[in-house]
Amino acid sequence: MYLKKHHGVFVSDRLVYTCEIKFKGRSILLIKPTTYMNLSGRAFKYWMDKEKIQIENTLTILDDLAFPLHVMKLRASGSDGGHNGLKSIQESIGSQNYPRLRFGIGNDFAKGKQVDYVLGKWKDAEIPFSEPKAGSMLHNHRKFLHNRFRTNDECM
Repeated sequence: MYLKKHHGVFVSDRLVYTCEIKFKGRSILLIKPTTYMNLSGRAFKYWMDKEKIQIENTLTILDDLAFPLHVMKLRASGSDGGHNGLKSIQESIGSQNYPRLRFGIGNDFAKGKQVDYVLGKWKDAEIPFSEPKAGSMLHNHRKFLHNRFRTNDECM
């Protein structure tokens, strides 16, 4: 819905799908790595370097099994918390100091079924939690962008 409103469409590119949207007259590049999660830092770093984007002008958005479905956390920096995608990014950029928005997806899956759970569809009982979360996540993203664009020209 948000991408459609801002005329955004993801297209395949090097290591990622990219989408460029406009916000307050500025271009925003969204990337969705096509690498495995534990290699997503490679894609992140490549696009930061290619587009010459400073780390503080990025926002990493990720799902997290460590948090229940109703929890979201927006942080300016921090550890990887055991998340392989964050670990890969931190190894690629050599720092823990980059903004991230983690949203909980819970961990209601059978042993050995983590991949199916993470990549699967929402259960009917989860939809009432997931839809408001998507709206809240967009609100947090807009708030982040608004604050970044007070002093910066680019954001990823």
